[in-house]
Parts: sequence; C-alpha cells; structure tokens
Amino acid sequence: MFAPVLRGLECLLPAPLYCGVLYPVAHARALIHGWVKGTPPPAWPAGLPGLEPARVHRLYRLPLYLNRTFEYLPDRLAMPKWRDHCRWIGFEPVKRLLDAGRPVILAFVHFGPFVLLRNWLRAAGVPVAMFAGGEARSRAPLKLRKDRWALFPEVALTFYQDELADAIRHLESGRALGIAIDSGSGRQMQVPAGEGWRCQLATGPIRLARRHGAALVPCAIYNEKTWRVAVELGTPVSEETLAAGDEPAGAAVMASLMPILLAHPEEWTPQLGGRFSRVPEPALGARRTHR
Repeated sequence: MFAPVLRGLECLLPAPLYCGVLYPVAHARALIHGWVKGTPPPAWPAGLPGLEPARVHRLYRLPLYLNRTFEYLPDRLAMPKWRDHCRWIGFEPVKRLLDAGRPVILAFVHFGPFVLLRNWLRAAGVPVAMFAGGEARSRAPLKLRKDRWALFPEVALTFYQDELADAIRHLESGRALGIAIDSGSGRQMQVPAGEGWRCQLATGPIRLARRHGAALVPCAIYNEKTWRVAVELGTPVSEETLAAGDEPAGAAVMASLMPILLAHPEEWTPQLGGRFSRVPEPALGARRTHR
C-alpha cells in the first residue's frame, strides 16, 4: 500500500516538492522513535585515532527514514530530476574497467545508507549485484516486491551464499559484484586501522578477486546532507598488493576507507564499530625481552 503512494507521488511532483511532502512524515517517525527508544550509544569505537566524536541526538533515525523512500524508486533514480541527489567520487576509473570487460569487486562496509548502494550504482549505469549472507529463500517478501522496479532487470540483484556459483558467473561475465568486507562470516583476518588499533575483515572479497582476475575497489556511501548522498570509490588495489596475500590487500582497502570513516562518525553502524578493537599490549615479560 505504501509503495504505490510513494511511486505515484514521485511521478506527479518535482523532486524538491516530493522531498518536502515526505520530510514531515520522516521527521515525525524519527521523533517518535527517539522518544520511545531513547538515544543509542555511539556506534563508532571510542578512542579511534583521528575520529572526532559526533553528537548522537534523538532524531538519529531521520536520515534512515528519508533514504528509505529511495528504496521504492530504484528505477527513477536514473532520471535527471534525481541526478543531483548523488555525488560520485572516483567513479570514472571503475567505469572504464567495466567498459573494458574487467570484472570488479566493490568492497564496502556497513556504513551510511549502504542498502542504497546498489540502487545508486545501477542509476549510474553499473548493473552491480550484491553478495549477501544466508540463503536465497530467506529474502523478505517486501524486498522481493521492491526488486520488481530495479534497473537492469535482466541482471540478478542479489546472490546469497547458496548461490556462490551464480555470483562467480556474474563476475566472470565482466560485471561488478558488491561484497561487505566487514562481514563476520567466512575466513577472517586482522588489519591495521590506526595506531594501536586493528579491524577484523572477511577475506572472501579478496580471495574472489585474486582467483577470478577481478579488480578490488574500496567503496563507501554516506549522507552529505538531507536527501543527498555521496558514493566514493577508491583506487583499485594494485595487482602486486593483491598477489601479496589477504592481509596486505585488506590493509590497502582499509587505508582507502579510513579517511571516509573518520570524517563521518555519524554514519557508523554497530556492525562496523564492532569490528574494531585495540591492539593488545604486549606482556611485561615480552617487553623486557624486546629491550
């Protein structure tokens, strides 16, 4: 019921008026949620070098509710009226790789409105698919209904763990596959994340890129202001670094993403924050031996 109303409004109204009509609804939802649930603890890791903490206020869910309406408009985001609502950084080099038939793995983290990453990438002309945990039969009915409006309907939207062979065929056809590198499933590794800190990452995206000749590209999406997002694509990890092993490649991905994560503390999610930890202090006896 909600989706036809949103899509009907979008057809009738210019983008600024559409946003103006929906803003009070999202604001009221965020306000009520804040009153009922209270203010959550910060999601970012306290003490992470270079991170200036942001204030968490009762309307912390307002960006989520505003962005959620875009989930019902995936086929409309490519229209000129929405073009200014997404700013692209580092997009052209990746587009050239794909145009040349090179498969690309977009290594993203659970940060900002990451659920919109696929929709905005497709709106930019990249028929990306996402790799998700669980099994295909676990996909919620609401998500299946939203999938009906996707751009590039001939290209699968999501592959699950029981569809790995299909995901590999998608990749080998020269397309892009998005994978959360901060996933807790599969083989794990620890990489540096600032002085005295480390981050736990999944090795899956790196091993897939190495095995199937794909470029490994760090990727993030974040809110810049109301109804405006930015999608930032980092420099592809070099072939030499990728060949050097999982940890050097993972460290290169995090080195590319860390400036973005540090600049936007309000965009952290608990899932991402939980992957960071302090490097344990060496035991007293080990310190004495080192001296």
